[in-house]
Amino acid sequence: FLFIFFAYYKLIGSSDSLVASLQNSILPGNLSVILITLIAILIIDRVLHLMKTPYGKYAFTALLAIIYHIIMIWWFVYQTDFVNTYYRENTFDVRGTLYLAAILYLLKCVYLYLSDSQVSHGWHANVQHLCFTGNYGTFESFIYTVSRLTPFVYDLRVILDWTVTQTALKLPYWIKLEDIAHEVYLVLVDRQDTKDIEQLKKTPASPYPKIFKYPIGVSFFGFLVAILVLPLLLYSSFSPVLEENSVASVQCTLGLDGVPSLWSSANLKLSSSGSVTLNNTMVSLLQRNRPDLVGYDFVTNNPQIFLMSNFSNSLWSITPPAMELLLQQLASADKDIGFTFTVEITNTASSLSNPVLSSSQRFALTPEVRGNLSRLLINQTGYMTLPNMFVPFFYNKAGQQMQSIGGGADINREQCRLYLSSQGTQGYYFAFTCQSLFAKGTPLSTGDFNTLSQQEWQCLNRDYCENVESTAARTNYSSSNVFVVVTSSVVLNAGILQSIGIVAAYSTFVLAIGRVIRFALSGGAYRTTLEDMEDPQYLVCLIEFMMMIRGRKQFILEQQLYRELVDTIRDSSLLEKRTRYKQD
Repeated sequence: FLFIFFAYYKLIGSSDSLVASLQNSILPGNLSVILITLIAILIIDRVLHLMKTPYGKYAFTALLAIIYHIIMIWWFVYQTDFVNTYYRENTFDVRGTLYLAAILYLLKCVYLYLSDSQVSHGWHANVQHLCFTGNYGTFESFIYTVSRLTPFVYDLRVILDWTVTQTALKLPYWIKLEDIAHEVYLVLVDRQDTKDIEQLKKTPASPYPKIFKYPIGVSFFGFLVAILVLPLLLYSSFSPVLEENSVASVQCTLGLDGVPSLWSSANLKLSSSGSVTLNNTMVSLLQRNRPDLVGYDFVTNNPQIFLMSNFSNSLWSITPPAMELLLQQLASADKDIGFTFTVEITNTASSLSNPVLSSSQRFALTPEVRGNLSRLLINQTGYMTLPNMFVPFFYNKAGQQMQSIGGGADINREQCRLYLSSQGTQGYYFAFTCQSLFAKGTPLSTGDFNTLSQQEWQCLNRDYCENVESTAARTNYSSSNVFVVVTSSVVLNAGILQSIGIVAAYSTFVLAIGRVIRFALSGGAYRTTLEDMEDPQYLVCLIEFMMMIRGRKQFILEQQLYRELVDTIRDSSLLEKRTRYKQD
């Protein structure tokens, strides 16, 4: 079941993955049908076992053998044809599907062999209540514990056994009998373990053997510590599943409330990656003169700078009635109207479910800007100044959100100009220019130091310097293309862990496991009566006798034995008397 669940995409030669299907919350229909069919096969097999029908079991096993071999032959032919069509000379075993199919085929052969062995040797007269309880050794008890802790396996088996088996007990009594048999088996396992340990001791007064103590203690303690610290490592900067992330492209848009976007432009291709990475010298200058950017660790995250085209990618068209309404809104001081500068980026990290992020900044128009914009629209040509416009610095946080940084200081806001040109009957188009990043320009390459002024170099060579990029000083900066500086954090490439987050991981996963462990380690005082029985053989005999009587359909005696078992456990003194070691 689990093998097919995880290996399905490999077996069918699909390029999809299980992680992608789980993230999209959609599983292939064929996989769902296969898993449901496997569950139905397990149920039918269990029912035939409980009903002790050898001919039905034999026919069912033979039918499964035929179906499995037909499916295997069909899969082989399908994969061979698929490879010849899509992979040409490459064989499908190169893609790792052949060994998975071989493992699956061997598992099915083992299942068929066990079924045939059961048919050939026949059934035991008494069907045991608990599976894997024939021996009390460490390995057998481990297999039993795993099977009992597997979700729904124990619960479904108990209810199915009671439904099919002919018994006089009600379902709650049957479940109680299962619990009693479980506790008795644990006592027998503990007695066997104690016996093995006593044989290793030199004297009865010797301490617990280190050969048992250290493996158990170290492994259990290490497991608990790993549960506590593993999320810290997975969600830290030292995590082995971190993936570098950068921005592949940027799209900027300048909009005005109520009308189509005035200006829109994509980044220029300054390099093969489409951006320029600021070197440490330039980053150090930014950190000295723009302290609001220091907290986002520009040096470590290698900030990228993108330059936009001055001219809009599209014409701006507006109908005469819409233009008239816009001019009325600009003339009315009661109307709230403003510019919106939107930046949309595309991330490169492959683990991101949504690589496209955007961030918008809105600016209300002052009366002066309203008047200048009205005159620009009426004249249909010219330019206007936009003081303290947008913030060009952005922090791309793990591909989950993008936020502008440094917006609290005017020094980080761009001083821009908006130009309008007419194309006659075709319409209008806007151009957009802003101040450069540094005094003499915006870098066009990583080593473009010509953009730094003498004052900026002096600032870099001193331990302390005055702010050479103050608002007053930046009025003399050169006019440049609109630029955007983006610093991106690393991305956690861990599938579902990326969407959960460290707080949710601790509040659900870690705390849930902690509660289960606390429940398992506590409450021993209340179970002392059953767990510390000297010799549970009396209870073992009652349970085995009940199974034998049930097989002979003596249901009155079955009820009497069940009542005897329950009364014995209810009376602690009677339980102690009947489970005491018999002296020879």
